Amino acid sequence: MTDVVAAFEQTRGEDAEESDAVAAIRTLVGVLRATQTSTIVGLSDELRGAAEALRESLRETSGMRVFVPVNAACEVFINYVTRIATDFPVGVAFDQVKTVLVQRGEIFAERLVKSRDRLASFGWKFVQDGSVIMVHGFSRAVLEVLRRAAAQGRNFDVIVTAAGGDGSKVADRLAHFGVPTLLVADAAIGYFMERVDTVILGAEGLTENGGLINHVGTLPLAIVARAHNKPVYVAAESFKFSRLFPLTQKELSEAGGGRVDKRDAEETPSPAPKLEPLGSVTSDYTAPEYITLMFTDLGVLTPSAVSDELIKLYQ
Repeated sequence: MTDVVAAFEQTRGEDAEESDAVAAIRTLVGVLRATQTSTIVGLSDELRGAAEALRESLRETSGMRVFVPVNAACEVFINYVTRIATDFPVGVAFDQVKTVLVQRGEIFAERLVKSRDRLASFGWKFVQDGSVIMVHGFSRAVLEVLRRAAAQGRNFDVIVTAAGGDGSKVADRLAHFGVPTLLVADAAIGYFMERVDTVILGAEGLTENGGLINHVGTLPLAIVARAHNKPVYVAAESFKFSRLFPLTQKELSEAGGGRVDKRDAEETPSPAPKLEPLGSVTSDYTAPEYITLMFTDLGVLTPSAVSDELIKLYQ
């Protein structure tokens, strides 16, 4: 499946603004188009094999930022294709089935592309005139919400956390939109939270119970926001809805995103504590009770609605 991974890397490199999940779906559509199998079962196996090849590659090379949305999108797409394929009456030529599946797959990918614009059409209305917003991590969905709010004439300031270098990229984008920004250290969130009206976060993934997987540091930010009675909104496309259900941060890492290099940890001399090496943890998990609402392409949802939407996707 080396060709699948190469095709994915090529696709994701063609458009820097397109999400990795969309690139993965376009890659799977390519698998559909090129398949030589002549049965639905064989096609399903081929798609699952391609998706697993992507997952294995991303476990080794990427954090949750890429792994979770790609994994979730692949699962939804395979379920979608399988459901369509099994709806064809017995006796229909497989070539005809394949043609329809490729067409539906391309439509599915285009629907994902439009999901960011759709969620922004709901989310910008929550940006109040004269408000101060805090953001953490680089999220195209959050940026689109804020761009749309600025374009609609809302005047607001944004406090951007450094977030391991992501903050400067976010601040540059916001400056281009004409939005006043203040870049602050992650450790300063408690100091600045009293000035904040709203926190808006992106998502690497939304878990089955409505929890949030996002750039490391999101959990403490959400805890501080709750202590100050500040609403926490999440902007995320529905293809990031995942059947992951981590109960601990360790389980999140084991799912494929923490990227802890165990060899580095083991080399810590005894009896010193075996800490995870600096920079090895890229994401953390925030429980749903810290999240107020979610802006999605399906509408504005409460965290508890994620499980309902997943049931609809997989029933």
